Amino acid sequence: SGLFFLLILLIAGKKGANSIISLLITGFLIFYVLIPFIMKGYPVLPVTTLVAIFSATMTMLVVGGLYLNSVGAALGTIISLFISGILSLFVIKYGYLTGFGTQESQILWTSNQTLDFKGILSASMIIASLGAIMDIGMSISSCINEIKNTDNSLSLTELIKSGMNVGKDIVGTMASTLILAYIGSSFFLFLLLENVPVAKFLNLNSVASEISSAIVGSIGIVLCVPITAVVTSYLLIFKRK
Repeated sequence: SGLFFLLILLIAGKKGANSIISLLITGFLIFYVLIPFIMKGYPVLPVTTLVAIFSATMTMLVVGGLYLNSVGAALGTIISLFISGILSLFVIKYGYLTGFGTQESQILWTSNQTLDFKGILSASMIIASLGAIMDIGMSISSCINEIKNTDNSLSLTELIKSGMNVGKDIVGTMASTLILAYIGSSFFLFLLLENVPVAKFLNLNSVASEISSAIVGSIGIVLCVPITAVVTSYLLIFKRK
């Protein structure tokens, strides 16, 4: 971890220092706010949503500064996360996911049977996609801000179109990154079940949960592009007027 932080500081300088601060804030919110609240029986989704919103807002403002493009990135991220959270509820309900797809969840159930395991599964989907969605939001808003600074005469429609064009290039690789991250985290499971029939394999609760998480996160990434493009463009045009 020390080498990781050192490289960030050497390569990114002040921006790197700000990213480390935002990372520490997010870690604090997850380990000292979200997890204790869940273990104490507080409603999982409202707490997770509030933590994700606060984390996204602080990250954007710390990394990007108190500027309109940072505000646009934060709003785009928050709206996308909110949609992903609602989508995760539908996926869990109609995908008949129980939240007991991993050995860790089963061990947790033996120690505390009162927890909302479906809610925890939904929370894990939101947290897992948070970083990627924030990355998309900041990338789109920064590009739109630079385009606007280059040509201040661009209209709202032209700014949105420019943001969408940039987003098209980012979405493909970012969605692949998220899905590959899920596959990598469950790679041992994929190896163990190599000779299992595909239909049976896909219907295993653990596999279905990972696939659902990847899909929910990827949808959040895709939606973040137009949402952030519209919000940021509107804020910048509104400022000019």
